[in-house]
Formats: sequence, C-alpha cells, structure tokens
Amino acid sequence: RAFVADVDRDTGRTECHLLVPSDVAKSSSGETTLFDVSQRYDLDVFPLKDDGPHVNFVVMIDEDNGVVTYHPINSRVQLSTGKPAKKKARATMVERRAMGEEDVREMEMRVAEIDEDLSGKYGTLLDEEG
Repeated sequence: RAFVADVDRDTGRTECHLLVPSDVAKSSSGETTLFDVSQRYDLDVFPLKDDGPHVNFVVMIDEDNGVVTYHPINSRVQLSTGKPAKKKARATMVERRAMGEEDVREMEMRVAEIDEDLSGKYGTLLDEEG
C-alpha cells in the first residue's frame, strides 16, 4: 500500500510525493504506520466526467462478505517518471479516520447521479429525467 501525498503547485506544474510504508508487515496489519517519501513525480489530472452522469467506476468485490460496491471516478491522474525526493521531505504518519457527515453527504450525492433511490433525496438529474 502506497499513497500519493504532498501535492504542490508552486513550480507551475503540479508535483507530489509517493509515500511507502517503512515497515510493510506492520502496514499490512492495519496498525498506525510510518511512511517514507520514496520518490517525487509531476502529476497531471485529466477529467473523465462531462456534464452527464458518471460512466467510469471502480468496482470492489468483497468475496468474504458477498458484497460488491462501486465508486464513480471523476478524473484520471497521470504520474511522470519518478525523480529523487526532495531532501526536505519528511516521513509522514497515515491513519484511518471515520467518515464525517459532510463526507457521507458528498459520497451520497455522487452516487445519486446514477442511483434512482438516492436521486430523489438529492434532486439530481436522474430524478428530473425519470
């Protein structure tokens, strides 16, 4: 598991760092883990969604619990060839946090664009057409 972090736009181009776990075994167990900055990348973001409903998704299958979920994707991120990390980049702690009310609302509004039940709750385009 790795993370793109420290996204910065100071140089005219967007740059970021790739964080990798210092201890892979500890990271796999779900414990709080220290992450090291591995490399620096130029980052470009390309939109995938026009004015219509979402057409790009990530589908997650949980075979143990018999559940399939999906998440709409708004954009594609492209990273350039990696460069050495800047010397002042520091190790970073990454922890899980519970979703807040605003996070849940934002997620439901995105799903409402393609979900008939939620479209009525948020008055989205699907509700107006349907």
